Amino acid sequence: MLAACTMGLVVVACAPEPEPPTGWSQVYLTRDGGDVAHVRIEGTGAVAVEADGRNTGTNSRGLLYPTESETSPDEQSCAGTTVSEQHAQEGVALRIAPSELGDHEGIRAITVTKNVWGHATHSYNVHLWDTTPAVTPSGMASSELIDSADMSVALHEQPTRERRLCARIEGQLLEIKVWPADDAEPDWGDPVHTHTTEVPESWVYAGRPGLYFGHLHANDWLRAVEVDFAAG
Repeated sequence: MLAACTMGLVVVACAPEPEPPTGWSQVYLTRDGGDVAHVRIEGTGAVAVEADGRNTGTNSRGLLYPTESETSPDEQSCAGTTVSEQHAQEGVALRIAPSELGDHEGIRAITVTKNVWGHATHSYNVHLWDTTPAVTPSGMASSELIDSADMSVALHEQPTRERRLCARIEGQLLEIKVWPADDAEPDWGDPVHTHTTEVPESWVYAGRPGLYFGHLHANDWLRAVEVDFAAG
């Protein structure tokens, strides 16, 4: 059944609320109107996300994670990704956890995402997110970009290739590893394929690892394979 959305004085049909697969949670960091993405499990370690064909915006950003997975401050999230269009944004998330501000609840997370601004898809950005401030008059989630890594050499200067992304965090230390999907996995610490940064001390807490998706136009899709989450 479709929800009713108001646009000015006109009530129109909106996409239904997302219904994630059994055992998974799907939450939004930002939501563009009533836009929605549908999630399917396509086998062991394979997840597909497709934007509803009735979507009208492109600024929704969401997280997916196993609902009952172990929580830990130290964890890892890895996935091989393919997207329908390069403006579709894929990534991984770490330390997904509830957040509170007074009587209001939200979600906080650390994300590592493929950059889509200016078609510079060879770069990866690290953001700190907290949706709780969305209750303020601005209506915006808190988002802070703390680092950006140019991985063009790791991707052989071909940013449109299918690729794999891993991110792991221990304490304040966050490590990123990127490589083309048809190459052998490099070691952590490889000077070409890895990048290291630090998160603030206030962002050291227990959470869950997961996946990120964003900026999907209507009918856009992304697919994550060999998805691997680890905690502890």
